[in-house]
Amino acid sequence: MLIRVKWGGVKRFYNRRWKRLGIPLLVWNVLYMIMYFLSAYHNDKKLESLPELIEKFALFEYNGFMWFFVPLIMIYLSLPFFAVFILNSNRNLLRLFLIIGLFLGCIPPLDTDFTIREGLGNIYLMGSRFFYFIVAGYYVGHFDISVKTRRMIYTCSLICMLIMFCGTMLLTLYMPEHYRYFITYTNIPCIVSAIGVFTFFRYNDWNKLLNNLKLNKERLAYFSSFSLGIYLIQGAWFTILGFFHICDEHIIIKFFVMYALCVGSVWVMKHIPTVKRMVS
Repeated sequence: MLIRVKWGGVKRFYNRRWKRLGIPLLVWNVLYMIMYFLSAYHNDKKLESLPELIEKFALFEYNGFMWFFVPLIMIYLSLPFFAVFILNSNRNLLRLFLIIGLFLGCIPPLDTDFTIREGLGNIYLMGSRFFYFIVAGYYVGHFDISVKTRRMIYTCSLICMLIMFCGTMLLTLYMPEHYRYFITYTNIPCIVSAIGVFTFFRYNDWNKLLNNLKLNKERLAYFSSFSLGIYLIQGAWFTILGFFHICDEHIIIKFFVMYALCVGSVWVMKHIPTVKRMVS
């Protein structure tokens, strides 16, 4: 039986996402654009043409930390349509999608001279960018996975996470000029790590874990609500720390300082009625 997606549900989905994400993104994008103009004026830098400035605004390039909001918005816009495929597919078809996607994710690193990629369009899976993770999340959340398969997934995920962590840390600290070579060819480790996380969340008793950590669901949800604000505000703090050359020689310490400043800023803004919509 064909499962249909009703227009009323689609409209509510878009409205919720716009209120939750659209307004904060628009406000912060304007703020970062103003910061860019002020910086260009202060440094006597010539501005790009109007079409280039519009493109930077549309792609959130005034704040590099916001790059992933572009595919996230595309996912939100496309999800009601993509859901028709997912909800009307059986387990075998979704598994085939995941297998083919994982295989195709190997092609860009193989068919290359291992130089820095100028664009990201050729490294996403199945030509559908991050849709792969939607299918993977749905698959793990709706179909049982055997203990043996889970162990294999966890083992592969830990290996991939170790590769990502060590590669990122070592290259960032000791060979930053080569970091982009590494990060643009990590399709498979990212995919396998995500599948491992999906599986781990599905098959663990989080109520027991939260009780051991003396946390309840409400408090955890409150802490989780900081994530959007941190992503949006970290570009500002990164600029400020760079301007005053704070912890320039200690990257790890600088990260923790910036993170603490982001968390503190978001906490303060959440308690100011006129600006809390910007971070929540």
